[in-house]
Amino acid sequence: MKHPVIRFAAFLLLVFTLANCKKIEQIQLEDQVLGHWVSSSVQSDSVDVTGFYSFDLSLLQAQKFELTVKTKNLLTGKTDTQTATGTFIADNLQQSLQLLYTDASINQSYDVKYVDDIRMLLETLQDGKLTKITLDKK
Repeated sequence: MKHPVIRFAAFLLLVFTLANCKKIEQIQLEDQVLGHWVSSSVQSDSVDVTGFYSFDLSLLQAQKFELTVKTKNLLTGKTDTQTATGTFIADNLQQSLQLLYTDASINQSYDVKYVDDIRMLLETLQDGKLTKITLDKK
């Protein structure tokens, strides 16, 4: 008789435990990427070009973005600064980020290879070259 009682008590304990478990919610990519990001590393076809390119990206609420790209000219040493704004789409299924520019008919897609609270790694093809950008959250 003891075994059926113990089994029943264990069964009830299991049922109550499972009933009280909270569903683990998956964090949406859009929520993970929101914030102010600054590049710490830029590679083009495995060549470190961090000294020549820098990215300052703000991904804001309502899917808006602001991007500043600084490019250093190898010959003159001068820095060219370009700023763009627009909207972005964070695709959970594809793990990608698409920037839709306001001032141009250009869209730029990035594969989100990694993202956490302090770092994000993006990859994209630019002029046929694989570009990897590591961004740190500010």
